[in-house]
Amino acid sequence: MDTIATRGTWVLHGIVTDGLGEAAHFMLMKWFRSQCRERLGINPSPGTFNLRMQGEHWQRLRPQLHHNTAGAHPALPVIHLAPPAGFCAASCYPVHIAGAIDAWAIVPHIGHYPHDKLEVIAPVNLRAALGVANGAAVNLAFNVTAPLAQRHRTAGEQA
Repeated sequence: MDTIATRGTWVLHGIVTDGLGEAAHFMLMKWFRSQCRERLGINPSPGTFNLRMQGEHWQRLRPQLHHNTAGAHPALPVIHLAPPAGFCAASCYPVHIAGAIDAWAIVPHIGHYPHDKLEVIAPVNLRAALGVANGAAVNLAFNVTAPLAQRHRTAGEQA
């Protein structure tokens, strides 16, 4: 594994998109709301703010987000939500949206999660607070505190 030397604030770019419409119901569940208050320090607005992510930083950061199920990567502050039986766990990462709102990127521990999808929760409805609709470009910042691992490329792969 190579490492990415960049530390500090990584600004990533996403496009606002619709989700599946399931998060609003899920986020009203008592166990989820309780863990968000106790572990994340927020009372989340129902539903997730869905982004279709793009760019080099996302390509480098995504594997860390989706494989950090044990909190093993010291470069990314993470809090895990542990559900009751029958629900999936999730890793939550602090982010700053559009230079204005502190929020949490939430990555469910499920197989076949779309490679370009990122869901964000916050104590406010992010679409309304930012005044955005589908197709709008939004920046979000992750705080990367140590070099990230990057897999070696095989012959013929592009950087």
